[in-house]
Amino acid sequence: MHPHLGRSVSHLLLASTGWSQLALALASTSPSLQAAARVPTPDLAFAACQMALRPPTFNDTLPSKLTQACLSRWGVTSLYLCLRVFAPEGFATEGFAHQNHSCSAYLRAPLPPADIVDRDHFSDEEVARVRRLQREEATDETVLGEVVIPSDRLFWLSYDTLDTILYVHKYHFLYGAAVFVFWALVVLVGVLVRVGSVLSCARSRSPYQPLPRRTEEDDEEVTLAKRAARGNRLSVWLARYITVPATFGYRCAQNVDWVTIPPRVQSITILAFVLLNTAFCIHGYRSFPGNM
Repeated sequence: MHPHLGRSVSHLLLASTGWSQLALALASTSPSLQAAARVPTPDLAFAACQMALRPPTFNDTLPSKLTQACLSRWGVTSLYLCLRVFAPEGFATEGFAHQNHSCSAYLRAPLPPADIVDRDHFSDEEVARVRRLQREEATDETVLGEVVIPSDRLFWLSYDTLDTILYVHKYHFLYGAAVFVFWALVVLVGVLVRVGSVLSCARSRSPYQPLPRRTEEDDEEVTLAKRAARGNRLSVWLARYITVPATFGYRCAQNVDWVTIPPRVQSITILAFVLLNTAFCIHGYRSFPGNM
């Protein structure tokens, strides 16, 4: 083997080995480090903290969910610490304001200020020692007698679940809008076709008049008429193959036993509607392991 060729091959092997080691290192990265790279949106992060902490019962107050959310010192502190760890901007969200309003309106007990979890009350070391609530513990059977913080896995499962719900709701709205637009177009096309046929019949029923002597203006009118005739070829083709004939068979709207064979244009419309429904039933859904 040529010496230069041997050195090139050895360099390639070393490079490939280095990339393989790097890929293995990235693949073995802990989930907490992977989650740390994500930046949650404040509104969704607040809802995710609520979702993660709602199932367990804090035993420092009545088990009612509203009471737990407003009067449980451990529950409120757990919610605040969750926001401090995952999304400090969550205290300024609409969801936080709504919960505070609900507590004030129904229990006459507004939420405490956010500074109860600042570093004067909870140092970073104390926050690190707070118990992490795991996904398996986020159930109605869990009773807590202390402040907890959702684990990284529990928080991101809650976050992704809510994000998926928003994603699906968006496509549900688009699906509803598409159905309305579809049938609006069907009605509009039907009205335009009907109006065009009425106007065409009205022109064809004009009283007979003898033709006057031919002039240059008449030649121009003949030219325009020929152009109009060429333009009507499309309408003739549509009438021959789309709007008038039956879907199959010999007559339009033919009865076969207890079934009426619809015109071809109606069958195409129904088929398009079925395809539209099928597309939206397949698209617009997301799922992932651990969906809550």
